[in-house]
Order: sequence, then structure tokens, then C-alpha cells
Amino acid sequence: MTLVTYMTSNNFNTLNKNYVAGNILEENLKGSQVSNSILINYFNKRAIIEKEYCEKLKDLSKIFDDSAVVGRIKSIFNVTRDELLSVSSIKLHLYDLINNQYEKSFAELSSQQNEEFQKYYENITDERKKLIETYNEKEQRFKEYSVVKNELINLINEYKKSYEDGISKKIDETFEKEKKFRIKYIYSKDKYDKEKRACMSNHNETSESFIFLERERTEFIIKHLNNYINNLSNIYSSNDQLDDIAIQFNDLLNSNDVNSIEQVNKDIEKIKSEFKNEKKIKKI
Repeated sequence: MTLVTYMTSNNFNTLNKNYVAGNILEENLKGSQVSNSILINYFNKRAIIEKEYCEKLKDLSKIFDDSAVVGRIKSIFNVTRDELLSVSSIKLHLYDLINNQYEKSFAELSSQQNEEFQKYYENITDERKKLIETYNEKEQRFKEYSVVKNELINLINEYKKSYEDGISKKIDETFEKEKKFRIKYIYSKDKYDKEKRACMSNHNETSESFIFLERERTEFIIKHLNNYINNLSNIYSSNDQLDDIAIQFNDLLNSNDVNSIEQVNKDIEKIKSEFKNEKKIKKI
């Protein structure tokens, strides 16, 4: 049950309801803190992964730096290396984006709200403590009063049987005693009722503040996560450098190798043909 649902369906008119209301509010506060921690942890670990991936791709690209490789294969190696460096650059950009924007934003949000949450926790704890203390005091005073009241009833019943002056004197003394304990009980009951009303008011005020804070937090999270997803989409779907590299790969794979056997044979045949023509011209 959410705090809003509970508040609209209960009036906190008993100790149990006040206590349950405090528990519900406390659970909501803890839930908000946990979700903040999950988001911060996600962005922290995601940033670390992106940076590590960036560094690994950079190291891997060095495998294509061997100067002994020449010709068409060298060109393919260069394009492959450029692809690795391009993806590495994307990962570095993503790391910077997460580390400098999203992780810090959620950390700041959590820090600010944790201060408010702590105030709410302390407020709830103090109110609950006071409520329980006044309730226990009221119950104790009522027990004490009940003992004296029962004593008085027993004395009166005993007096009805004997009408002894000694018992009558005890009854008068017990009436005075009963009055003192009754006043103590009435005072403790009044004190508890005031604390119960204060606790109800506190729950209402604290929950309204929390609901407002939670609404702001939710809107903040939705806005930033939506922005984060859009940034991811833009980074991966509209990278011109990767598109250019893909085109270069395609051109290289489909182009004729100037040093291929077929091309060498063609060149030889052309030279032979030119030589034969030269010989014919000379004979003429």
C-alpha cells in the first residue's frame, strides 16, 4: 500500500494506525533512497566499463601497425585500425557523457534528497518514540488507577456487610487515593491524545513534503534517463566516421588489386603486344 492510498483511507485515530502510517512512510523513504543508489551504481559501473572498453580497443588497434605489411592488405589493415579507433572514440565520448553529466547529476540529486530523507526519518522516529512513551504511560496510569478502584469497590462491599467504622475510614482514605490516581490517568490520557493528534499532523505534513519531493525526483529521473537513451541512440546511429569506414571497407573489398596476378599477366601481354608491333614496323 502506498502512503497516498493509506492517507486517503485512514484517519490515524489509533496507536496502531499511527504506527503503521509511520512504517509506510519509512518504507517509501527507503525505497526512494534505494532507487537513487541503484541509478548511481549503474552509471558508475557503466562509465568504468566504457572507459575500459575504450582503452582495450586502442590497444587492439596497435596490432595493425606492423610496417612490414604493404599493398592492398596494408590498406585493409589501416581501415580496420581506423574502425577500432572510431569505436574507441565513441566509447570515450560515452564515458565522458556518463561520468560528467548523468552520474554527477544523480549523485547530486541523491545527496540533496538524502538530507531531506534524514530529516523525515528523524522526525518520524522522534514522533513514534513520543507516541509510544505517552501510550505506555497512559496504560500504566490506568492500571494503577484500576488497582485503587478495585480496592475501593472491595472495601465498599465489605462495609455493606459489617458497617464497621474502621472500614469506613479506609474507604474515605481510598477515595482520596482514587482521586489522585484518576487525575494522573486523566492527565496521561490527555497527554497521549495530544501526542496522537500531533503525530497525525506530523504524518500528514511529512508525507505531503515527501510526495512533493518524490514527484520532483521521478520527473528528474524520467527526464534524464530519456535524454540518456536519446544520446545513446544518436551516438550509435549517426556516426559519420563509422559510415565512411564502412564505405572504405566496401571499396577495398570490391576494387581490383593493382598487384594481382591477373593484372600482372595483363601488363606482360600488353608489353609483348607492343614489342611485336614494334618489330613489324621495323621490318617494313
